[in-house]
Amino acid sequence: MERKLSRNEKVKREYDCIVEEQFRAGVIKDASKNRSGSSLFCMPHKPVVKRSVVTAKVRLVFHTSDRAHPLANSINNCMFTGLLLQPRLWDIMVRARMSANLLLGHRMQKAFLQIGVKGEDRDSLSFLFNVKGVEKYPRFT
Repeated sequence: MERKLSRNEKVKREYDCIVEEQFRAGVIKDASKNRSGSSLFCMPHKPVVKRSVVTAKVRLVFHTSDRAHPLANSINNCMFTGLLLQPRLWDIMVRARMSANLLLGHRMQKAFLQIGVKGEDRDSLSFLFNVKGVEKYPRFT
């Protein structure tokens, strides 16, 4: 990832800004020294550049389905998925037709960054990132 970012300075700056913004917002915190569990898992990530989009050209994308080793599980396979909280599309369409008023939302911004993670699970959601020349292990809160 560092090699890929070094090829394009503009993408690198935008990628660094994304991580810095998440630090300021409290979405991620440095876990280099204070880990809650006995082991540390780092999620692979990379910048994704969308040239057709006018806003938010660079995104931070995690590959939680990747496996570090062919015999190892991915983070997606280890996590408890929980109950399906999103209603089925059919139910939404039927309820929308029954209501006199309908409110539609478009492009929820950063919806998944607003979900809280239990303290004991946070070490599973960390990643390696080079912040101003210092190797850090941020994790999602």
